[in-house]
Amino acid sequence: MVDFIHLRDVDLGTLVTAAEVWATLPDRMHTQHGDVDRDVVSPLTGGAWKGAEATAAIGELRAMSGQMEDAHTEATALRTVLLDAASDLRTAKEHLTKAIADAADQKLTVDDNGGVHWTAPSYARNLPPDDYDAVTKPLKEAAQGIADRIGRALTEATAADQRAAFALNADTRGDDPKRFNGKAVGAGPAQDARRATDLADRLMMLSPAERGELRNLLAANADDPAFSTPFLNQQGPRGTLWLAGMIAKLGGGDVPKGLQEDLRAIQADLGRVLAAGTGKGPGPHVDRAWVDELMRAGREKTDIGLYSFRPYGYQLLGTLLDTGHQDTDFLRLIGQDMRAMERDDPAVWMKNTPSGAMYNGFRLDIADGHGAGLDPMTGLMAAFGNNPEASKEFFDPAKHPGEVGYMLKRHWLPDWAGAGPIPEGYNPPGLDQLGRALEAAATGQTPGGGYGLPGGPHPPHDETMRQIMRDTVATLGGDDGLRGKFAANLRDSVGNMVASYMGDGVYDQLVAKDGQNGAMFHDRDLMRVITGAGNDPEAFAVMHGATVEHAAGVLAAHPVVKAPGALPAMDVEARQAFNALGTMDGLRDESIVAAREAGVTEATWNRKYQTLASAQILSYIPHVGVPAGRMMDIYTAHALAADTAALEHGSGLSRTENYWSGWSSSQAMAEEYARANTTSAEEIADLAEDRRAQAMDTAARRLARK
Repeated sequence: MVDFIHLRDVDLGTLVTAAEVWATLPDRMHTQHGDVDRDVVSPLTGGAWKGAEATAAIGELRAMSGQMEDAHTEATALRTVLLDAASDLRTAKEHLTKAIADAADQKLTVDDNGGVHWTAPSYARNLPPDDYDAVTKPLKEAAQGIADRIGRALTEATAADQRAAFALNADTRGDDPKRFNGKAVGAGPAQDARRATDLADRLMMLSPAERGELRNLLAANADDPAFSTPFLNQQGPRGTLWLAGMIAKLGGGDVPKGLQEDLRAIQADLGRVLAAGTGKGPGPHVDRAWVDELMRAGREKTDIGLYSFRPYGYQLLGTLLDTGHQDTDFLRLIGQDMRAMERDDPAVWMKNTPSGAMYNGFRLDIADGHGAGLDPMTGLMAAFGNNPEASKEFFDPAKHPGEVGYMLKRHWLPDWAGAGPIPEGYNPPGLDQLGRALEAAATGQTPGGGYGLPGGPHPPHDETMRQIMRDTVATLGGDDGLRGKFAANLRDSVGNMVASYMGDGVYDQLVAKDGQNGAMFHDRDLMRVITGAGNDPEAFAVMHGATVEHAAGVLAAHPVVKAPGALPAMDVEARQAFNALGTMDGLRDESIVAAREAGVTEATWNRKYQTLASAQILSYIPHVGVPAGRMMDIYTAHALAADTAALEHGSGLSRTENYWSGWSSSQAMAEEYARANTTSAEEIADLAEDRRAQAMDTAARRLARK
């Protein structure tokens, strides 16, 4: 491991100087080789010397001439290794230097061992413990951030050092340690691809050091088409699938930790290699013939040396699709062919799974926790989750009618990766990846991996995205679909999708009088979907937060109506904002009931909901120095704060704490709205509560439960 002080103080000029010296050596050797051939070997072979001794001597001279050419090859290779190492180490040193400089800018210090230290401001020493923690928390987080960057720089330098050592050793060793190596490879993307190919071909026989070098080469080069393309071409489509199979064979069971870690990293990076080599960005890429051959191999079973199980090529490919950003055109070809194969035989993957005690805990996918990898659609959906454009195209109802419904109602392989029986409540990992794929298709964004939409601007929904969302809601909530009862690992994605469409059909449906069907959604279907997702309190918090934010925006755009001699009032749109809040409160009641029936106590539901809702508040509180003119954010922050505070303190009302928290939230927003409009908070709060309570009471009927 390269240590901190060595990387900080290293003079890379000496390494560059050594490389420059080597740069002149190959040319001199090449010149000398030409001189020997022209001035010595050629005259002798032309007849100037004859006989047995001449033949033997000329043979020796030719061998010497060949060694001079091999020396030229080896010297050229060593020069590229030194230059490549200097470049990689320079990059690592720059990252370290920048981290140290940023630490100084943040009033942090870095010691000679790379430790990062912070000093609390003098006034903080006399603060109570909670306040002291609050003051020093940013300093601790900043120090940890710098420490992480220093760690990454040292890891980069260590990997570069190991690659150079391996390359130098391989190029100078050759077949005969006493002779120059005419097969020396050198360094650079194409040369690294040759080394990686040689190692990959011998995967089953690699020593730990060689396996570590393969891991190192893939990690450093996987995203570079100049490496990935020659690597894939040298492996070939079938060789690539074979390699994926060998990784699974070696690491798909109970193996030593070090071996497992290496193989997981190699499998994940092989997926990145596939993405870079089949993409359409700058640099070389495999041709269409390569992809066509991969598709043919995908439909065939591959012998990976297991006793009674030969996976389809597509089952192996599925383990590689979930890392890297797979190309849209590549996913179109692969995805449609996999889908066609399944259309011909819906049980094709189920019928080709390993059985017997010897396969207990066996898995093809060892890299990422997406299950055992026997259902290739899991990997395909993961790839779609990372590529919204490809996902939208795959689920486009105009091109592929019924695809959303089929996938949501499809029988997903359990893909249980454990050694024991499948636990109660287990959901196939493919459903989780399907949720991410649908979220990407319907929102146009790569899911952030959890609850809530990614930050930054959200792309507008086009008609294809809207139709995918309509089909999703109709399938999950419709009488011909799942009627609101869908897998738990779909709920986070569904909650995010509902939040994304709050201003594009969902809010309009929430305020719909008597549950009339809207232009986007059938009312009961949407109510069922919100309630079904709301079984997960954190998913409900995302949907509720989006409702509150949108309602606050409506209030900010519709001031209180004031007329001489009349009580203050709200226009239709302002009143509807509280309709929406009431509908969500009613659906929250229904979600809690459903969760309770599934064994989740109301206290647990409320606690999880409160945790995520509290975190949302921070994004709406105006920052110091920012004009407080965004009334929408102020209304939202007050409403969410009141909502979570009510859950924390409980209530004395006859209904649930949910009623109390909803009432508190609505009242807080109404009172802040009234203050902003310099009018009676009591009158506005009463009007708001009347609308909220009515909407809350009708929510159950809209679910067809009353």
